[in-house]
Amino acid sequence: MKAILLFLLNTFTSSTFMVISWFLFYFGLKLPFFQSGLFAILVWITTFIFFRFLQQSRLLRRNKLTRREYKYIKDNIREAERKIQRLQKSFFRARSIDSWKVLFENLRIAKRIIQIVKNEPRRFFLADRFFFYHLDSSIEIAEKYTKLATQPIHDVEMRRFIEESKSALKELNGQLQEDLKSVLQHDVDHLQFELDVVKKQLQQSKR
Repeated sequence: MKAILLFLLNTFTSSTFMVISWFLFYFGLKLPFFQSGLFAILVWITTFIFFRFLQQSRLLRRNKLTRREYKYIKDNIREAERKIQRLQKSFFRARSIDSWKVLFENLRIAKRIIQIVKNEPRRFFLADRFFFYHLDSSIEIAEKYTKLATQPIHDVEMRRFIEESKSALKELNGQLQEDLKSVLQHDVDHLQFELDVVKKQLQQSKR
């Protein structure tokens, strides 16, 4: 959401500069109509790129990242979002309420982690297990599980494989929850610090 707002703000600002520059070129410098329009479009492109560069530089400073690190993180986020689409397909192929619940929870946590890292890229390094191991495992098992569950064969061995896959998905749900906790650990520590300060202030005020 924040990225969308920044994009809209950048677009609005660049468009404002474009309109103002067109009036200056056309009425101030007496340039031809289409030439003024061409120069105004160039102003829009230049302004848009400039403000986007400023926004990215501010983001890098706030997160203490280099441009190479930021590009690496963005590439991994894009890859994770493509993987999420595969996990969503497995969710829609599930055939039981219990399976839907497990897959939905895994999907919800995975999306939440990705969104947090998109908003604060430096947290990527707190979620490396999620991006490189747990998300891949969730997708692989979910796809195999839904494939087995939709087969017309339902003998003892097939049911055993299905139940083992479902148990593995539940275990991975626990791993994903731990990944989310790791990403949010800074917030938890900060909140705990604030609570401790408030408690001390309350104790002092009672004396």
